[in-house]
Amino acid sequence: MKECKPVNTPVEVGMKLRTNSIKESINSTLFKSLVGSLRYLTFTRPDIMYAVGLVSRYIEKPKQDHFITAKKILRYIKGTLEYGLFYTHSQDSKLVGYLDSDYGGDLDDAKSTSGYAFHIGLAVFSWSSKKQQTVPLSTCEAEYMAVAACTCQAIWLKYILSELYYSNEEPVTIYVDNKSSISLAKNPVSHSRSKHINIKYHFLRKQDGSDTVCHGVDTLDSETHEVVRFISKVTLLASGGAGHIYPSTTNPPVATGDGIAMAHRAQAVISNMEFVQFHLTALADEGLPLKLTMPRENSFLISEGVRGDGGFLFNLSMERLMPSYDKRAELAPRDVVARSIDDQLKKRKEKYVLLDISHKSRKKILSHFPNIAAGCLQYGLDITQVPIPVVPAAHYMCGGVRSGIHGETNVRGLFVAGEVACTGLHGANHLASNSLLEALVFARRAVQPSIDHKRDCREEDRGFEAYLYQHHWEPTMVGLEACEMRNLFCCAKLVVRSSIARRESSGLHIAQPIILT
Repeated sequence: MKECKPVNTPVEVGMKLRTNSIKESINSTLFKSLVGSLRYLTFTRPDIMYAVGLVSRYIEKPKQDHFITAKKILRYIKGTLEYGLFYTHSQDSKLVGYLDSDYGGDLDDAKSTSGYAFHIGLAVFSWSSKKQQTVPLSTCEAEYMAVAACTCQAIWLKYILSELYYSNEEPVTIYVDNKSSISLAKNPVSHSRSKHINIKYHFLRKQDGSDTVCHGVDTLDSETHEVVRFISKVTLLASGGAGHIYPSTTNPPVATGDGIAMAHRAQAVISNMEFVQFHLTALADEGLPLKLTMPRENSFLISEGVRGDGGFLFNLSMERLMPSYDKRAELAPRDVVARSIDDQLKKRKEKYVLLDISHKSRKKILSHFPNIAAGCLQYGLDITQVPIPVVPAAHYMCGGVRSGIHGETNVRGLFVAGEVACTGLHGANHLASNSLLEALVFARRAVQPSIDHKRDCREEDRGFEAYLYQHHWEPTMVGLEACEMRNLFCCAKLVVRSSIARRESSGLHIAQPIILT
């Protein structure tokens, strides 16, 4: 083997072996020694796990084709001697799993082989490749059994990590490439192809929180302060964001995080709450010539087009601030500019900065920004003559109730659309000018799954719905302000917890130490 030619893969794609091969037998002691050495190497080489597991099945009566397959693994190793696991410091603390399975790959007993790998940060630290214990009757079942095994490992890993004081409250993400098994886990249909995997189905449903069922919503009549209960097999939340957890926001008064907080209390998964977009130039009340008799319900938004059209940002000493933060100055990305303004305000202990477009011609300003000019003039501010006092204001939440591509959540019967949802479209930063389109698309996508869920609801649910009609909160038990304050506190806590949990900087979230003085 010293002079052998290296190969690129440890085993040929689609390789099938059988115990009763027609090839001649070989020395079993030699074969066991070779396979044993290879199995020892799998402790640091997950890339050969499947291939070694395959040849390990034939150590009792090895044949020539089994030996050739094992030698090919050696040829692969020769060409990849530099491969291994290198563990480095990483801020990423999220536990992520990947899995896959073949279908009836063993020619002797028609059983499938499934494998999984988990990583935290940049390197894999737990992996397996193993033949399944039972014969699957479909590719869906083979993948489903792989999901069950992977989920068991994920639960065990979370327990071990918690014992090592490496606690992470976020749910484990497991990537599955079989649409049928995913659909079965989320919305099972009792038919002849899925009855035999009913036990595994119940186990997975219990782990992903899908045992929770939404039967409707309790609402508060803002005029009578009475609680009104609506019973429904399907509920869609479209309640907006939670901008009012911050003192300055462009959001309307109703953006108090009610939908997110309700879903959280119903055990729905909440994700990416640390990614909050701030509009960097909202009109600052403190710098207006005409003082307000009472605070405005939401901040007046000064368009980013003012910066794009040549506006400059100054501190109150009329010193330009952006060139010292970014070479692109005022044309830097919005999150960079917002953080720069925030840094200036904290360092100088001031409440706003100035956005000046007055060096442009009056005609151009009024033609380009007529609404902004008219809005500022109501407070005695002529933007063609003086700078505009501005401050960053909470604008959009990229996080929210985690949903699938059809607006479905892990709570059965509960769907989400709009800013309350975390669909993954926006990622770590707000994808500008797509919020309305996102809400429309996901609301439309939720229609058919909602119809399917309503049709699949069990008959015994009807009795429970009758019970819900008869047992509900007494009227006038709660007040509007108390409910909104409770929901704001809940959302604020979720943002703080998510921000602490994400140790790396990404998009709208900047991780940096807090220095207490």
